[in-house]
Amino acid sequence: MEMIAVLEAIKYVEKEHTQTPIEIFSDSNLIVQTINKGWKKKANQDLWVQIEKRLPKINFTIEWVKAHANNHYNNICDELAYAKAQKAQKEIQNKPWLKKQEISDETKKPATDESEQASLF
Repeated sequence: MEMIAVLEAIKYVEKEHTQTPIEIFSDSNLIVQTINKGWKKKANQDLWVQIEKRLPKINFTIEWVKAHANNHYNNICDELAYAKAQKAQKEIQNKPWLKKQEISDETKKPATDESEQASLF
């Protein structure tokens, strides 16, 4: 999810603020170091391709923040993610006919367009 969050932030910046200096913060050291120091990309190649395609188009820095360490914006993201997870849990509970396999298959299905990706958040 951290990669999708970074990708969505980059997509937004790419559309709205290509020349504005942007600071991206992530609590994923792996993502930050892969972008900043060129660490090897071992997984999620499809997402890395999308991120790398867009990065040269924006003026950005990316910095690591410690998760769950009282960082204001990280706390907001945690609250939003928790609320969305709670809502999804309630929706699943209201559909008892869904089997666990169907639920896990649905969560693994990549969004096909930007509107579907936005609905993941």
